[in-house]
Amino acid sequence: MKHFSPLLLALIVVVAISSCKKDDNTSVDLKYEYFPQDTGLYAIYDADSVTFDDFFNPPLVDTVQFQIKEVVESIFNDNEGRPTMRIERYRRADSTQAWTIWNVWTATRTTTTAERYEDNMRFIKLSFPPKVEKTWDGNAYLQIDETNDFLEGWEYQITKLDQPYSINGINFDSSLTVIQHDEENLIEKTYSEEVYAKGAGLVYKQIMKLEKDVTATFPAGAKAGFIYTIRLREYGQQ
Repeated sequence: MKHFSPLLLALIVVVAISSCKKDDNTSVDLKYEYFPQDTGLYAIYDADSVTFDDFFNPPLVDTVQFQIKEVVESIFNDNEGRPTMRIERYRRADSTQAWTIWNVWTATRTTTTAERYEDNMRFIKLSFPPKVEKTWDGNAYLQIDETNDFLEGWEYQITKLDQPYSINGINFDSSLTVIQHDEENLIEKTYSEEVYAKGAGLVYKQIMKLEKDVTATFPAGAKAGFIYTIRLREYGQQ
């Protein structure tokens, strides 16, 4: 029977532990599928925009419904050398109308974040690997001014992860929910939520900023502000 020196045994143990750690690291699922990065991926959303205008008495409520189509037209390297999606966005009143180009946004998925440039504002939408109760400053890159000061100080938080989700008859095995902000007091309410599904990306979004009419039932009694909601209607590769 062979006998090993204490030094050789210690070396074997260190190598074994290092190998286990390496295996553990390589098995971590970073869940990038929640923010797919594929040329040709498209998504169609039903959108509802509700505005409350207190210039009128009672406040005027205006509701507009339309559809949005987002297409990952190409992937290019940004000024930091990161692969970045060029997202062409189209709009139409309903399914009987032709699509009209609306604007172009971009999105970048790094090893630790998913970022979107929306109307020249840079948001950190997701943090990888996601886990329930994980928080981050999703609006850290924003230039805050009087037009968007309500976005200041938001702390994004993942509240649900790897949960089934259904929307417009589409069923997903795995989704995650991010509450971007939830604040309410006697005179106003600000709320923002996004839901992502594996393989599809964003499937639901709602953002609201409302001033309350304290004499009426809320939210129907809102006197100023907006509620904007989008829901996935269709997605795939084109």
